[in-house]
Amino acid sequence: MCPQKDKKSKNTENLSKYWEWFSFFGLLIAIFLVMALWYRWLRPDPDFLAFSTGVVQLVAIASFLGLQTKGGRNFVLRIDDTLGLGRRINSPKRVTITIWTIVGVLVLLLIPGSQQAAKFYRLRGVEALEVGEYSRAIRNLDQALSLAPNSATTRYDLANAYEELHDYDRAIEEYQQSLELDDSFWPAYNNLGRLYLLSKNDPDAALGTLMTGERRAEDPIAKAIINKNIGWAYLEKELPHISMKTLLATIEELKSIQSEGYNVEVYLAEAYNLLARVFESLGDQDQAQIALKDSLGYALAVAESGACTTPGIRLAPDCLAAIRWVAEAREVVYGGEGEP
Repeated sequence: MCPQKDKKSKNTENLSKYWEWFSFFGLLIAIFLVMALWYRWLRPDPDFLAFSTGVVQLVAIASFLGLQTKGGRNFVLRIDDTLGLGRRINSPKRVTITIWTIVGVLVLLLIPGSQQAAKFYRLRGVEALEVGEYSRAIRNLDQALSLAPNSATTRYDLANAYEELHDYDRAIEEYQQSLELDDSFWPAYNNLGRLYLLSKNDPDAALGTLMTGERRAEDPIAKAIINKNIGWAYLEKELPHISMKTLLATIEELKSIQSEGYNVEVYLAEAYNLLARVFESLGDQDQAQIALKDSLGYALAVAESGACTTPGIRLAPDCLAAIRWVAEAREVVYGGEGEP
């Protein structure tokens, strides 16, 4: 009888030991998940998660090695005595079930919950961007990226915010990362090519980027917008005849799109403004004046629209651009006095 009791007692002790080990590892995982949640939802610090991951891995390795020894097992029992889990839940099995239930809840918060939180922060960032609160937009978009770092659209929105703050280097970097995540996202190609012209004076880089974007774009409006900037890039490369051909074709395409009921006046205004610059570079002042008058007409349609004249609403970038083109056209065509 005694050997049987000893064997049963030994089996019970071994089973209890396994529960203790399993509980301890579950506790480590729970600690890691809490740290990861803190990083993702409260601290958008790119170095923090790497640090916390390294710490937990070291603790896990050390604990695994320690649990193979009597001293290690005693250490686990002391932790249990300190936390009081064994006394409160009454059995190692219940302790383990409780810990791993907590782990499961934390995983649900970290993985599906992170995606929902990322959408929430991105929407807040876009709303801030639309009302001109660029610093707040950047904070929220950074938070969204800490939760979902592989979002091309969030990278694109962040680039827009940096562009509005005239931090063109950061904007270019974010547009590039957006394209690394989604190489079919045509707005990033368009804006990146435009910034190569605007801030880098690099028409070759702009042409390469814009032509790639034009091939990836499927929507006619998207293609027309990109081709407008391709015409601009040719102008900056001092190829006025190719620029003129590209811009004239783009204008015809935009007019066709407009006839279908789409609002593309802002793009027509810019295309005609660029065309006027082409004619000026060729020394054809008469055609430049005609192009500027056409630009003025389309720019006025935008500047005087409800979207640009409603009180209390921040002027959108398109409105500001249209107002600028109106001023430029009037300055050249009418000497700044307005239409006769």
